[in-house]
Amino acid sequence: MLRVLKLGYAAAALSALLVAGCGGGIGNSDAVCSDFRYQQDAQAAYADGATQLDRDGDGVACEDLASRPSGGGGGGVGGGTGGTEVPPAPEYNLMSALGEVTALVSASSGQYIMSVWGPFGSVSNMGPLGGGGSDGSTQVSNNFIGVRYGSRSYDLVPSWSNHGHSLQSSGIGGIGFVPDSRPLAAIAGIYRAIGQTCQQGRSPCVPVVGTLVVFDRGTMWICVNQDAEKGQCTAPLVFPVTRSGSDPQGMFTLDHYSARLLSSSSGSLAVSYQDTYESAENRNPTFQRTTWFGVLHESSDVVPLDASIFEGFTNTGTLARSPASSWTLQDDVPMQGFRRDASGRLALRGANGQLVTWTAEDGLQTFVRR
Repeated sequence: MLRVLKLGYAAAALSALLVAGCGGGIGNSDAVCSDFRYQQDAQAAYADGATQLDRDGDGVACEDLASRPSGGGGGGVGGGTGGTEVPPAPEYNLMSALGEVTALVSASSGQYIMSVWGPFGSVSNMGPLGGGGSDGSTQVSNNFIGVRYGSRSYDLVPSWSNHGHSLQSSGIGGIGFVPDSRPLAAIAGIYRAIGQTCQQGRSPCVPVVGTLVVFDRGTMWICVNQDAEKGQCTAPLVFPVTRSGSDPQGMFTLDHYSARLLSSSSGSLAVSYQDTYESAENRNPTFQRTTWFGVLHESSDVVPLDASIFEGFTNTGTLARSPASSWTLQDDVPMQGFRRDASGRLALRGANGQLVTWTAEDGLQTFVRR
């Protein structure tokens, strides 16, 4: 049995801390920005009464969407395949499925500074590195380190990274966020999440599901295998959440030298932390890292896993379509909002265009709807 050496636990009534303002999210009854290809179509829907398209209240719907190219047709709800492809934004904060955080900042046309937060909290700055594109994705790299990211759905991108090895080697998938300067109170809420825990010297990683609660007063609870929305969080893992002036926009520190939280304005987050355990058979401390990809609970309550086109990366960095819509999954297993099949594959879909999956073959992955 494992004994926790670091990271304290707190036991208290969840209902006492779920204060007004902790909720919020993306409605299911109205169109959301990921339903549209071009900003003009979202603006028309907003004028017709769609209430979820102007989150900052300035009267402009889905400002991150591209404008329809001159002479281009198509678009509208469903994000058709016609028209001109618009490349993703030049700057992202990325988190891999193993918890590594990478920030890309544009240095000049086609050049980027890459900052990498390693597993022990150290930061390495590299660049300028060159950027280019292939197979519909963007790559920023030199000969031995690089990240790739794919088409954007609202303010999210699927990503892939390979650090310290040949770019022809296998890497790891992840998720990218458009940098966002909002305070912690703006992302407060309850998130459903799929994660994986990877122990040092042991393979493979194992999946976890749960709910993550972000409080506007600077605390985060992680409720493993429990639904905080239903008050089921009897022994949460508790992190004070802070922000350093040197952190990129949209990144928070979880009061732990190697714990980070990345957030989006569309209702997604990524969290990773490392702790130290002692096992009965080995008295030497063992490191393990847990990484979660999650969506606000309102955005995952009744979102079907339909035949929409989702894109993510294979472990070799090739942009691929998700096969999840062909899986035979049971709804609300192992908890409400999640889906699982007999072989243990897991899926969680948000209304903001994100699909999170876990499989024994590929581990934790994220996809976005095109």
